Parts: sequence; C-alpha cells; structure tokens
Amino acid sequence: MTEQPTEQERRTLNETLARAMGICPHKWIFAPDNLDGDSDYPEKLCEFCGKRVRGLAYRVDGKVNAPDFTRDPAARDELVRWLAADDARWREFAFRLFDLVGAWPPQALDSVARKLLTADPLVIARAAVEAIGGSND
Repeated sequence: MTEQPTEQERRTLNETLARAMGICPHKWIFAPDNLDGDSDYPEKLCEFCGKRVRGLAYRVDGKVNAPDFTRDPAARDELVRWLAADDARWREFAFRLFDLVGAWPPQALDSVARKLLTADPLVIARAAVEAIGGSND
C-alpha cells in the first residue's frame, strides 16, 4: 500500500502531469478588465493560459483545476494512454511503476496489463511524475 499524500502533494502531482500532457491546469481569477457589469456571471481568466470563460462551473477559489490523476480512474486511463504513446516515456514509466508496486523484474511483461488495469490511480500518477523527471516531494 502506498503512503497517502497530502492534498497539496496531490495538487502538485496533478498539475505536473497536466502540464506535461499539454493540458492547462486552469487556475481561475476574475478578469481584471471585466467592465460589462454582469455580476451574476463575471468573466474569469486563467492565470496560466489566458483563457477567458463565464459561468458557475469556473470557480475562483485559488485552486488549480487539473484532472485528478491520483483518484480518478478515467484520468488514470488517459494518463496511461499518453504514456504509452511514446516508447522512451513508456519504458521509463514501466520501470517506475514496477518499482513502486514491488514487481520485479520489470521484464515480467505478462503482468503489465494487469498492473495497469488494477493499480491505484495514485500509484500510476506517482510513477508517471517520476518517469517524466518530476518530483514526488
């Protein structure tokens, strides 16, 4: 069983992975030039990419809105597909995953599919961050 991260550690893992995958981990602020007076649906601006949006779904709460690769199986699956799209990235990930789940030797390819389909999303996220050169700290 892997040690559970703090919420801040989860946010850092998710943001690191989203950026590596080319997904903007939106952090919404109120648009400084929002002069149209619509107080019910004020315009918001992503602090990272500059995207402008309106609506209640875009919360200005100081949190990064990246996919939750550490809890959500659908996000985990998206991450695994992204990792598999590049041979070098996949190879590094496979070694990290086997290291984290204690399955050696990594050449035991018959268990790869089972590990990927049953591994905790948090384990997949941590192995992926290590594989792309990020830090789990």
